Amino acid sequence: MPSRSIAFVLSLLAFGVLSCGKDPEVAKREFLKSGDAYVAQGKLGEAAIEYRNAIQQDARYGEARFKLAETLLKTGNAVGAYQQFVRAADLMPGNAEAQIKAGTMNLLAAQYQDAKARADKVLAADPKNVEAQVLLGTALAGLRKTDAAIATIEAAIKADPSRSRSYASLGDVQLATGKVDAAETSYTRAVEADPKSIPARMSLATFQWRAGRREKAEAELKETLALDASNVEVNRMLASLYLATNRVPLAEAPLKTIAEVTKDVPSRMLLADYYRVSKRLPDAEKVLDTLEKDPKGFVPAKTRKAVIRYGQGLKKEGYAEIDAAIAKDAKSVEAILIKSDFLASDRRLEDALKTAETAVASDNSVAAAHFAVGRLRRALGKTEGAIAAFNEVLRLNPRATAAQLELSRAYLAAGRPKDTLQFAQDVLAVQPRNPDALLLQARGLMGVGDLRGAETATATLVRGYSTTPIVHIQLGDLQLRKGDVGAARAAYQRALAIDPQSIDAVTGLAAVDLRTGKGPDARARVDAALAKRPDSVALLLLAGRVAAQMKDYAASEQAFRRVLELDSSNVDVYGLLGNLYQAQGRTDQAITEFERLAAKTEKPAGVHTLIGTLLESQDKVEEAKKRYEQALGFEHDAPVAANNLAWLIAEHGGNLDVALQLAQTAKSKLPESPAVGDTLGWVYYKKGLFTQAVAALKDSVARQPDTALFQYHLGLSSAKSGDTALARTSLEKALKLDPRARDAEQARTELARLGAAKS
Repeated sequence: MPSRSIAFVLSLLAFGVLSCGKDPEVAKREFLKSGDAYVAQGKLGEAAIEYRNAIQQDARYGEARFKLAETLLKTGNAVGAYQQFVRAADLMPGNAEAQIKAGTMNLLAAQYQDAKARADKVLAADPKNVEAQVLLGTALAGLRKTDAAIATIEAAIKADPSRSRSYASLGDVQLATGKVDAAETSYTRAVEADPKSIPARMSLATFQWRAGRREKAEAELKETLALDASNVEVNRMLASLYLATNRVPLAEAPLKTIAEVTKDVPSRMLLADYYRVSKRLPDAEKVLDTLEKDPKGFVPAKTRKAVIRYGQGLKKEGYAEIDAAIAKDAKSVEAILIKSDFLASDRRLEDALKTAETAVASDNSVAAAHFAVGRLRRALGKTEGAIAAFNEVLRLNPRATAAQLELSRAYLAAGRPKDTLQFAQDVLAVQPRNPDALLLQARGLMGVGDLRGAETATATLVRGYSTTPIVHIQLGDLQLRKGDVGAARAAYQRALAIDPQSIDAVTGLAAVDLRTGKGPDARARVDAALAKRPDSVALLLLAGRVAAQMKDYAASEQAFRRVLELDSSNVDVYGLLGNLYQAQGRTDQAITEFERLAAKTEKPAGVHTLIGTLLESQDKVEEAKKRYEQALGFEHDAPVAANNLAWLIAEHGGNLDVALQLAQTAKSKLPESPAVGDTLGWVYYKKGLFTQAVAALKDSVARQPDTALFQYHLGLSSAKSGDTALARTSLEKALKLDPRARDAEQARTELARLGAAKS
């Protein structure tokens, strides 16, 4: 006698045999009948499963596909419904209802020719089918055959004047062709034909809203709700109307209705967001607490709770909530980006960037993730990386104005004013009054040297946005560029009057003071601003520069060192400090001071880099190398340390393969730096890779043509690569720029050799 477990297995096998042996024709109809029963009970999810089971029994079961499409449409899955309606219509070519439903979905997908073909198929069998006539007319309108479209729909109305939808369709076509009065008449007649038709009333309300008659639109929507108070689309439109007209409290009722009727996560999240934005946090919390218990709502609820906690200043709790969301769904782009926002707000920009890059890795198709990466890269000075990210946004969404503006800003930072101008003008072609685009256009024109064009663009800004500080700062920058210091001062003062906290205005006025010999005024101005914001990196850098120009080296050093304490990754301050100490001849003292700073700094890569630079200035090559190696030990891709170490290896001997790797690392991090490009080119030269050397050095010379060293290196590399003309031009320019340079004698020798070879 078989054991209990064996008997159980046998029973399962028997069940399987019986199931497999069941007639598929019978099974599919039973599944269809079961699906119909679920629809009658309002259980749409269960119904969809049964209809799919029927299709599994017979993939060509058109009736099941049609009913599945209707069910999916009711649940909001328009894409799935579209696919099933089209497949059902193809399987049932003689079914008029299927053809019309599929044709209607074709219209929504802007597939007007397909919609017309389906309408023609129905009308061929039944020329008096009114629904098919309306479908044909609407398709003709999409194909821009307006007169034929209107005539076709009017014929349908004549055939059946009681059909409300026909009038609404006629109104849609009339409105699209600018016949506003005729459209209003048609929408009104649609309601008159069937006063209880919710689609007709919504069409009329939509028309009234678009026409600016919001009171009439509201009245129409309220009358529609009297017919069906739980209609989701009507409530959604009414809530949108209240929010658009700044009657926020009134939006609560329709939003609550939507959440209660649909019971889905998006609708409840919408209600929670409404409460959150309305500062009704306890109400938002109640909705989110309920959502959190729903497996599908856990992650969205946690993300909103995180935003609430962080916004309340409870940062620890905010991070805990968002981490819980990410722990539940590590690929939730929304949650990851919210955490990135938190980190950016806390000035942990590198961590914020790494987190945003994780969002991109989770889903490369989300434009918002690439946009976040771009903004963070730009904030960190990683301009080329930012440009790549914003270009990816535009690949995903070519009309993303924000990405176009960010690209324009990034190109401005990269010293590429032509590209700045191009993207600014792309935005202005669509939004001629966009202030950000106008500002970038003006700055781009200044960058390409078109001061007259910049003046016109700036004047447009001043006329349209005279209360915006940055507009007057742009005017001040332009006047200073033109040499009119009086007009520049007046513009900066207007900016400061509008915004007393404007650092750009203080910077501009300080520049005017220094240019007009009023150094003490510049100093007093910056000190006053710094007293109010002692930890402002921008003001500290400005204070350091002003003090250095006035030869108050102690004050300048103090300001720059404070910047390092606040932002050790700030690239600008290292060069400023190096120049400051060299100007004073205090290299040893500087090294001692920075040793102390390195001991106190959590991530001292930048400090060791600066010490290496100072040792280099004393010709202590081996000690400098060790410092750069220390810096790279703390930060393996520290670009300045990598560049400087590569240079020392190339100049003083060492493993050139290591030097090349270091130079390439520096170039990847600082792609716009001509000095880094020169190092890479020179390492290529030392390795005998002359073609690569010329390519790298050409870029450096293009960016900074008046640097003798770059010209020397390009000339020598060009000579080795066989480009005699470029070699001669570069070497001659190098000698003209600096005839006493260390490489001058070698340049003269090479020029003589080239001359001899020519003769």
